[in-house]
Amino acid sequence: MLRKDVVADQDADVIRLLQEKGAIIIGLTNVSELCMWWESHNHIHGRSNNPYNTTRIVGGSSGGEGAVQAAAGSIFGVGSDMGGSIRIPAFFNGIFGHKPSKFMISNEGQYPMEDSDLLNSFLGTGPMTRHAVDLKPLLSIMAGENSPKLKLDQPVDITKLKIYYQLSNDAPLTDPVDPDIKMVMRRVVEYLKLQYSIKTEVIKIQLLKKSMPIWMATMKEETRFQSLIMKKTGVGAVLTELVKNAIGCSDNTLIGLLTAISDRTKAQFGSEKYKYYLKVRDHLEKIFTDMLGENGVFLYPTHPTPAPYHNEPLLKAFNFSYTAIINCLGLPITTVP
Repeated sequence: MLRKDVVADQDADVIRLLQEKGAIIIGLTNVSELCMWWESHNHIHGRSNNPYNTTRIVGGSSGGEGAVQAAAGSIFGVGSDMGGSIRIPAFFNGIFGHKPSKFMISNEGQYPMEDSDLLNSFLGTGPMTRHAVDLKPLLSIMAGENSPKLKLDQPVDITKLKIYYQLSNDAPLTDPVDPDIKMVMRRVVEYLKLQYSIKTEVIKIQLLKKSMPIWMATMKEETRFQSLIMKKTGVGAVLTELVKNAIGCSDNTLIGLLTAISDRTKAQFGSEKYKYYLKVRDHLEKIFTDMLGENGVFLYPTHPTPAPYHNEPLLKAFNFSYTAIINCLGLPITTVP
């Protein structure tokens, strides 16, 4: 609610680039409070419902965009992704969503704008579409002057790819991967082997068990999350809002307030624990870059379950670990329905 009446004085870079190529922007879709949760609900526009089953969530934070794409409400959409905010809505709504490589697409024009290169590398702006064929031209436009670096027009010999896959991360406080999701992944791998004689390898990267602590620690900033959603500061102000929230009188969502509290816990910005998790992140990035090289593909679940019921994420908060860790690594990744 803090920014309810704020009107931007200029377009974000991505929107400007799309408009220069003829795109007509027809709407702004719903997100969670400050785009920091994977159910799209706020006290201004309310809650978004899954078009396939309105008792289910649309994901977040770009959940409204996932829903409008699934409902054929527009030709394509734009999302932003810092922990899965493109890929989770894409998965829950049965569309394609792409988080680009770090620094390939400008984040200028987003709020809040990250104040460090590290956090800016986590944040990815990318396309959301119903059809895979639309991803490449949209990505090329959105990348602007960085488009040639992506080599999007370079032919790919699929038979030369190396396919690695991991069916789960077995992380604490995370749901087991649904059997149907595992089955589909195995079918994809089997198809690639039979159709193209591609070498595939099941792997087990143990560090993926630490996905959540790596993401949560390295997301810390000098600026408190509370200051971005509330005028008042301090623990007392948050607790007061929690009481007001219980009786329906708070300007903030419950998850926004809980995030403000959790921001004061665990590894703090600049602490030894913070520095430790940065080193773990760097080591995990090296594992991936060494493994993938120039022609490697890593198959991994977007989320361990299908779209949950409304409010269910509060009880399964760490399930987004599957998407969050990829932001820490700065790698490009696409959710395929």
